[in-house]
Amino acid sequence: MDNNQPSSSTMQNPPPTKSNKGIDIIKAMEILSNRRSESSAAMTSAGGLACPCSTATTSHNGNNNIEFMRNMGQCIDLNQTNNTKQATSSSSNDDDNDDKAKEQQQKKRYEMLSKLNVEELLSAVLKTQEERTIAYKQYDNGLETVLQTLNVDAYPAICANATAQFALQSDLINTAKQCLKEQFKRKDLVNLIVQLQQNEREKLNLTAALHLERIRACCCGTDADHRLLLEGIATLRRKISCVIEKINETLEELRYALTDEM
Repeated sequence: MDNNQPSSSTMQNPPPTKSNKGIDIIKAMEILSNRRSESSAAMTSAGGLACPCSTATTSHNGNNNIEFMRNMGQCIDLNQTNNTKQATSSSSNDDDNDDKAKEQQQKKRYEMLSKLNVEELLSAVLKTQEERTIAYKQYDNGLETVLQTLNVDAYPAICANATAQFALQSDLINTAKQCLKEQFKRKDLVNLIVQLQQNEREKLNLTAALHLERIRACCCGTDADHRLLLEGIATLRRKISCVIEKINETLEELRYALTDEM
């Protein structure tokens, strides 16, 4: 028997589906809050004022979108789609049906990937990672459109679409990891994928925080406020660059592993 082929005796049921693989607005706001508390304290001690974006209560030149941008750091709901669905659901049966559908999708995913050998599983992981890169570009392009048009109302939908893509990609990679662990006992590859997923989670949280900070920077009134936000944006971009380096290193190791399996 080919050692790279799954054994029927080692196949198990697919792992339960998790729903926290998309954009985490709470984590993004925590990142901004931690940075802002330090910056505000420094400005106050220097006799300055903290950025007014989160506390403004009057409109700017009568533009409701600008005013919404000033307050969105506190009120934006990136899970708008899910919340709307729950609010308009006629009964709990809808949610139950959704859960069952997700379980069925996860089962089919597992059944499909469990037929692959190690080489094919690694190829699937790397292919999915390429799709992640495309999803990030679409997510960032959506932000650029919001900043150019000041149509902040469109941003939750952009986030909902990005979350759906990131969640599916994460599910696929986690399922491939599960197959490598259960069917092939490849702890080395499993550890690499765990590192990849952890770094991708950090990158996504930082990216969401960067988006919110850039939206704030579009509406700040004073030069001091704007300068503070630009410093925050630069800090977040540096952190994202560091995480991307870690991701690329892990991907390189996975590519080497794939070469060894060919």
